[in-house]
Amino acid sequence: MILYVNGSERLPVFDCDTGKFYGRITEILLDDGFKEVLGYVCRTRIFRPRWAFEPSAVRLINEDLMLIDRKGKKWLPLNATIRDAWRRSKQLRKIGVKEGDKSVGEVADFAFEAETGRVIGFLLSRGLFGKLVFIPWSNVEMSGRDCIVIKKGSSDAPPMPKGGLLGGFLKSAAKSLGAGAALARKAALDRAAASLAGKPAPSDVLGVNGEVLVGEGEIMTPEIIDKLKKEDKLSEAYLLMSGKRFGRGLAGAKKSLKSTK
Repeated sequence: MILYVNGSERLPVFDCDTGKFYGRITEILLDDGFKEVLGYVCRTRIFRPRWAFEPSAVRLINEDLMLIDRKGKKWLPLNATIRDAWRRSKQLRKIGVKEGDKSVGEVADFAFEAETGRVIGFLLSRGLFGKLVFIPWSNVEMSGRDCIVIKKGSSDAPPMPKGGLLGGFLKSAAKSLGAGAALARKAALDRAAASLAGKPAPSDVLGVNGEVLVGEGEIMTPEIIDKLKKEDKLSEAYLLMSGKRFGRGLAGAKKSLKSTK
């Protein structure tokens, strides 16, 4: 699943075992070359302690919520890597983008693959009215905290449709995935499908619109597995099958989300 940094802030964070609410994401921190996610920072509300955790602690992340292993959660001052990146991010100004020697705009947001934390591109804001263009990471020649340099002609791509930011962004981001990452993701999904085939579903799995894709106890047929793939829910079903504690955590998190709506 492709997410973007600014758009994922305020995402609620829960414990993967119990569904306990840990707060909302306040920062997603990238390395100095903007190539991968170093970690996440969350807290329940302003003036409360900040908690930090690395991508290895994340068990599930999507556009609705994040589930983490509580063993990977630390008080921000005690996590040196994330703490230092957090301090640097506070000093970060707008990141300029150059095409050769020519300035073409600023970075509006970064796109990353949720499962790996790998940055796959960014949104370039160009022109007086901030027209957005998606730049895949394969078009980046050099990146640093002061500036990103892109290949000539990269900024000539048509701007994303007005009002269709998320949909257009996700389509562009998906196309930009490298062959290696795409193959790795396919292999992981194939393994998950093979593990689920012929087994009863451990819990209901809901689609993006709230419909039941597979009910608890229903046998995982090839048709159901294909349906889960299309809805990008195969990984969730696999994790539910992997442990009852995770299932309880996810159920508790979803219950908390419903109660706040």
